[in-house]
Amino acid sequence: MQFSHIFDTEVGMTGVAELAEVDGPFVKIRLKGRFWHERSLVLARLGNYLKERIPEILEVDIEDEKQLDDSPENFLCFRIKIHYGASCPATTTICVLKSD
Repeated sequence: MQFSHIFDTEVGMTGVAELAEVDGPFVKIRLKGRFWHERSLVLARLGNYLKERIPEILEVDIEDEKQLDDSPENFLCFRIKIHYGASCPATTTICVLKSD
């Protein structure tokens, strides 16, 4: 399960949040890529989002603590130029966590 529908993709967020594991009322989230906000804040917002909609959830945690590290040296970034025609070039940057 992905949560991309709850993020504003127009701000340049290239991160992906996925449901990694559910064990009764305990949920683990997987974060990939770079986010507009700190990854710890993304996890906290996801936790609030899930708990509001499913009150039985007691805890939302990260799958691996390394996924909360926002240090630039932990990411590989690629700048991609896309042409939708001669007059419509677009450039985007995609970043992935080195351990993804």
